[in-house]
Amino acid sequence: MQTAFFLQGILSTTYVVDFDYEVSSGNDEREKREGSVFVKVPLRDQPQFASVNVREAAMLKEVLPKLKEFLDSSCQGFFKLPMPR
Repeated sequence: MQTAFFLQGILSTTYVVDFDYEVSSGNDEREKREGSVFVKVPLRDQPQFASVNVREAAMLKEVLPKLKEFLDSSCQGFFKLPMPR
């Protein structure tokens, strides 16, 4: 099963792709697993293309991990949803 959805933003397009895959578990057996990939693609035709990359990199590397840490330690229910890797 492969599914995908996207969200067109002002500065980038965001894709989330869900997929199934198999791994070898030994003795010629294969184990089925599921995964998801979160991808942001900056819009190239925007004049601020380079600065968008820098801001999005900072968001993904610094801001989102801190937000996840706060959500894990301080929130319950809906707000405990997993963050993309």
